[in-house]
Amino acid sequence: MGRKVVILHGWSDSSKSFQPLASRLQTALGAEVSEICLGDYLTMDDRVTFDDLDAALRKAWFLKGLPSQPGSVDMVVHSTGGLVFRRWWHSFGVRAASQFPVARCVMLAPANFGSPVAHKGASFIGRVLKGWGTSFMVGEQLLKGLELGSPYTWQMGLMEQMQAYVPGRPMITVLVGNQGYGDIRAAANGYGDDGTVRISTANLNFAFADVDMTGDKAKLGMFEYSDLCAFGVVSGENHGSIKIPLNEKGFKYLCTGLTVTPQAFPAWRDELKAKTAEVRRENLVYQNTVVRVRDQDGNPVPDYFLEFYRVKENWFERRMHGDAIVTTHAYSDDPSYRCFLINCDVVNGGIGPMSMGGTTGYKMSLSALPDIAKTKTVGYDTFKDGNGIEVDLTSDDLKRLFVPNRTLLVNITVKRMRSDKVFKIS
Repeated sequence: MGRKVVILHGWSDSSKSFQPLASRLQTALGAEVSEICLGDYLTMDDRVTFDDLDAALRKAWFLKGLPSQPGSVDMVVHSTGGLVFRRWWHSFGVRAASQFPVARCVMLAPANFGSPVAHKGASFIGRVLKGWGTSFMVGEQLLKGLELGSPYTWQMGLMEQMQAYVPGRPMITVLVGNQGYGDIRAAANGYGDDGTVRISTANLNFAFADVDMTGDKAKLGMFEYSDLCAFGVVSGENHGSIKIPLNEKGFKYLCTGLTVTPQAFPAWRDELKAKTAEVRRENLVYQNTVVRVRDQDGNPVPDYFLEFYRVKENWFERRMHGDAIVTTHAYSDDPSYRCFLINCDVVNGGIGPMSMGGTTGYKMSLSALPDIAKTKTVGYDTFKDGNGIEVDLTSDDLKRLFVPNRTLLVNITVKRMRSDKVFKIS
């Protein structure tokens, strides 16, 4: 008896657009699939949240009579569908994933760590992406979660810390294109993206770094997380075409992701990694770097500047801030979260002299306001000698921090100081 496959669409889409893919999968997989179900959910209602979608998905799953036994169903999700799937997975508890009904999930261009178009406004979305007027709902709550550097995707990642694929957990395959749009939607094209999501934000394999600036000496702790998914770039596909997909290689990857066995999954992960290494490199040099700054009490620090430099080596600072950091975006509701798109080729010397001049002496510093030296009441003592609080880095640290095609979450804690003037007892 064949298995069931459930397909979830993305933001501003519907199940109708996946009928061609469903028919193609039914033909290609034959007896391995007994039924393909297309899920429909609201994405353009400003009041709907990801928690609402999670609850509604579970209810609809029950009403449809879909299997609830562990590992009894496979899924294909596109774009925002990746976050819906992960929210549902988390409701089971990622450590208790052996009870999750999904055995395999193929994510097509998922916005796992956000999308650069989510914060561009209703007029841009309406004219460029949808061809509508400007007087309509756009799914405000969902777009807040999809915004680059959002606390929502940060927390999703933290819930998956130290998770790696082991038999019994969902076998997740992430496939993303490397080509932007060619019509009016080209206005949405950016660096290292498929027209809607960045290659680096699609990848579910990420790293986490913790920087403690509360003591006399700042400390960098690097924690690598990997192997949550098999990740591959499908050359020639954009955000829309990959869900068909027109590319035979991409469709073959999709079918493999839906049929791979637990024993073969590690080899499948290695195969996709090798295939991605063969893809043209222009769009494959960027890292999605999300920085969050908090004080020692866990409160956000919204006004700060993060600087990379090398003492008496102005060329490094010029190259880092002029060329390596391509774009910066502060999360609209909380600018203590910021997203930096980093060209890792520049950092690691791929297209310039960045690797020259020795292996040590690199620094990362933070300057934050208010400055207690000026306020005399509360603030941060980060402007010492004009350089702020410093973390010493080596060239090896830079290579570990900046890796193409992934997301790096950087948590920075800085000490907020209060003078005796703030409260006195006489």
